[in-house]
Amino acid sequence: MKHSKLKSLLFALPALALVGCASANGDNSSGLAPSFGESGEKTILMSQAVMGLDLLSGSSASPVKAKMARYQANHVSDESSLADEIFSYIENFESILGYTPGNIEVLESDDANYETLYSLTLEGEEYRLYFNKVAEHTEVDRDDDEEEVTEYTRYEGVAYKDEEAYDFIGHHEIETEGREVEESLEFVFRTDKSNYITFTQENENDENEYEFELVQNGRTVLEKEFGIEVGRNGSVEVSFEIEENGKEREIEILKTSRNGQTVYLVEIEERDEALAKVSEEIRDDGTYLVLEFAGGGTYERLLA
Repeated sequence: MKHSKLKSLLFALPALALVGCASANGDNSSGLAPSFGESGEKTILMSQAVMGLDLLSGSSASPVKAKMARYQANHVSDESSLADEIFSYIENFESILGYTPGNIEVLESDDANYETLYSLTLEGEEYRLYFNKVAEHTEVDRDDDEEEVTEYTRYEGVAYKDEEAYDFIGHHEIETEGREVEESLEFVFRTDKSNYITFTQENENDENEYEFELVQNGRTVLEKEFGIEVGRNGSVEVSFEIEENGKEREIEILKTSRNGQTVYLVEIEERDEALAKVSEEIRDDGTYLVLEFAGGGTYERLLA
């Protein structure tokens, strides 16, 4: 995946690339993001670091800031702009479910305070994450002949965007009881006590929930909740809630199949409720997305 594409997926607003975990035993049968194994750990930690550091950096040239500005300037003002927004969700749908950047380097740490170093360069900017696993333990409890196993890891370190440094702390926990597996993550990147970003994620079987909160000068300026649920019939539902500058939005996208055709059902709730259906149509010159608003117009886009 090209660097610019990776950044666009990480910073798509309000859609958020979910880089989380599937089942704790490494089984990715749900089709969600990678498990928190060796490769999954790299993906998850560095993806959160890139997003968090760009949001915290405050640079006017930051890709995050630019996308936030475009989003705020074009806040669903008409049906055409809403159609463009929905198309962007659909085009990035698979990437929202999870992706793996392939250019994360595991290097020998050049800081004696930290054992592990991950490095990633995107669009000429270097991101480095130094950390230690300061606590790792497993607890086993028995209740009514059912064994519950809890695995816990705590992280402490420092993250760099070029030469700017940010404190990093986090934890990862897996609880297994019979066939039930619950997994939770929390990562915090901090400039100081009043400026930080927190990422939290919970995964249970085929449900994955993700949230981040950006705090500036002690005030929450952006908060998002994002969820993925896989249905028994193979359908996938993505839902997210956004609160920004006092405005709230809810978006739901259901990917399913009807008569052998891939269909996306979209619901966006802001001031009014907008319903739409997006179908994939294969034509001689390529695959098109055809969007139909309930009681409104029809729009098309050729998939790249």
